[in-house]
Amino acid sequence: ADQNRNVFGADLALTKELQTEVAENSLVPDPDMHRWVISQNGVRIGVRKEGFYRVTRAELQSGGFNVNADPALWQLYDHGVEQSIIVGPNGDYIEFFGRGVDTPDSDTRAYFLINAATPGKRIGTRVVRPGTSNVVAQSYPQTFKLRERTNFTNNIRNGHAENFWGRIVTSSGSTVNFTLTGVDFSRPESTIKVAFQGFSQGVHSMAMTLNGEVLTPAASAGQAPYSTTLTVPTSYLREGANSLLLRSAGPTGDSSFFDSLEISFNRRHETEQNKIYFFTQNNRSAKVSGFASSDIRILDIGAESTPTELINLPIEVDGGTFFVNLPAARGRVLHATTTSSMLSPVSIVPFDPVLIGVPNEAASLVIISYKNWMAEAEAWANYRRGQGITVKTVNVDEIYDEFNYGVLSSDAVKLFLQYAYTSWQVQPQYALIVGDAFFDPRNYRGFGYHNYIPTRSVNTIFTETPSDEYLADFNSDGLAEIAVGRIPVRSGQTVTSTLAKVTNWEAALVNPLDRGTLFAYDLPDGYDFEGMSNRIRNQLPAGAPATMVGRGQQNSQATLVSAINSGKFFVNYAGHGTTGGWAALSFFSIFNVTCTNGQTQCVNNPGNEAVYTMLTCLNGFFISIDNDSLAETLLFSNNGGGVAAWASTGLTTPDVQEVMAQRFYNQLGAGNIPRMGDLIRDAKSTIPGGIDVRLSWTLIGDPMLKVR
Repeated sequence: ADQNRNVFGADLALTKELQTEVAENSLVPDPDMHRWVISQNGVRIGVRKEGFYRVTRAELQSGGFNVNADPALWQLYDHGVEQSIIVGPNGDYIEFFGRGVDTPDSDTRAYFLINAATPGKRIGTRVVRPGTSNVVAQSYPQTFKLRERTNFTNNIRNGHAENFWGRIVTSSGSTVNFTLTGVDFSRPESTIKVAFQGFSQGVHSMAMTLNGEVLTPAASAGQAPYSTTLTVPTSYLREGANSLLLRSAGPTGDSSFFDSLEISFNRRHETEQNKIYFFTQNNRSAKVSGFASSDIRILDIGAESTPTELINLPIEVDGGTFFVNLPAARGRVLHATTTSSMLSPVSIVPFDPVLIGVPNEAASLVIISYKNWMAEAEAWANYRRGQGITVKTVNVDEIYDEFNYGVLSSDAVKLFLQYAYTSWQVQPQYALIVGDAFFDPRNYRGFGYHNYIPTRSVNTIFTETPSDEYLADFNSDGLAEIAVGRIPVRSGQTVTSTLAKVTNWEAALVNPLDRGTLFAYDLPDGYDFEGMSNRIRNQLPAGAPATMVGRGQQNSQATLVSAINSGKFFVNYAGHGTTGGWAALSFFSIFNVTCTNGQTQCVNNPGNEAVYTMLTCLNGFFISIDNDSLAETLLFSNNGGGVAAWASTGLTTPDVQEVMAQRFYNQLGAGNIPRMGDLIRDAKSTIPGGIDVRLSWTLIGDPMLKVR
């Protein structure tokens, strides 16, 4: 579960005066200043949680920062706005108040530390003075939030919003356990809000029991989000362990995802793990307790970029813990911790001061690569440069820095490509993405952060699905203005081996139609896939060799694999499919490529790879981390497989697929369009009403791959 700790959101029920103060002092991004900042030498500091951070000199130096420069000139920026910081003696450390982000793509905010020519802003201090009143605030109103993110589904079409929710709740019931601290039971009432996402299509009725107390059920219908907000006696809550029993009480089959829980109650000024976010009220004192040491730090964070540290704190001891009696004064939004409990960033890395969003750039091909295999991506660029093509290789981190203030985002990739397309001296015609994408960019499932270069999730008729086409579709017609391809790798070695396939393929591109084209097709289940395959085959020149293999034929799998191993030019499949196969394991699947799972009919055509066009569903679904799609498996095979694969990431219908495929093979046979990416763009142009096919069909390969 992910605990939302957004101070300026719904956590703290601030007074109107403090709400106004926070609003008037909130950060306003300064894009021009940000561009100046990232054109300097410095480091990007990544933070995921909100709190008081300390970064040591050794950590800064290890991350690439020049710690030998004058510490008085160190400046920290967020969204182009300088942040007040504390710099330790001799530059031994910096301290700042940091905040994470909460977007579908990322939880990591970027702060940029540079050596400037003028002194940087520093966190000021305010002396705590005797109080103005003897009135004591026993607690402060706030909202506990719990969001559960354990289940992913793309069957709920909600656009770019997250497709992660919590546990699935059925008639069997499920208990959400959570912990509350500092509950002020002198306040008679509290508020509970529980949110769900409907999963089954019918009526929903969600029975709820909080710590044994039956609550009014929540109700809704269909695959829609729903919630209920209830006022309950504070006595329903427990100090410490709490439980919320959820059970579907609707018709048979009723199911919903648990989404989030919010409980608004008054909380005593007690720390959790030596930290507390709270606010004080005008002319009321507050006892802030529960610190493990007397080294207590309190920041006034009402002004987002210019916090102030309170000093001369009246610290006292109570048994084995320490507390601060904050005298009555004007109300403040505060964060308190101890020095030993300060947070550390998740990353410190240097950023490239060379800007890419400038009009004097020029490239026909843009290669966007993850940082760990920039050298391998540059080798790919040099291969194309050797053919007289202008190429620009870009570290995707530079795109985030320049187009989204350092935060990972698919929108940043799109904004960069659009800028390059509209503003560079030479307009890019091709974009090669070198790096995998992952359906869990926030690492909810704990597999790690493998969303190396994000794609965009889009709604289609049947499901929500990833679309690289979206990244270069600048007029929202489903057709990319730049031909896009992706090598969805997780290592530099795979980049190198894939490039070797491309260079070998293009070197042997002499009379390629003579190698023959293989047309595999499914049983006539809902569509005449044999007829479809024949109609597509007829788009090629009459004399071009073609092999037809139907799933219903005797020994079809052996015949199919044998034909692949003979070194076909193109392989097309028409029929039903999954992420890892064509129709059935008995016909063709990833196991025929990897030669695992007891499979004996194995693809083995090294040096004679084919281009695969897959007129089916899901063969191109490239955003899983534990299971490669069939398209990826063929591309990355060490025993041949494919040099490229054009396949769908989603579910579409064969009638539209056929129109597109007939055009593709007609133009392939004519030989007037030599590169794969251009053939794809041309073929997609014939289906203006088929936006789902346009968006979901993805090239797993190089868009500049020569096929004629």
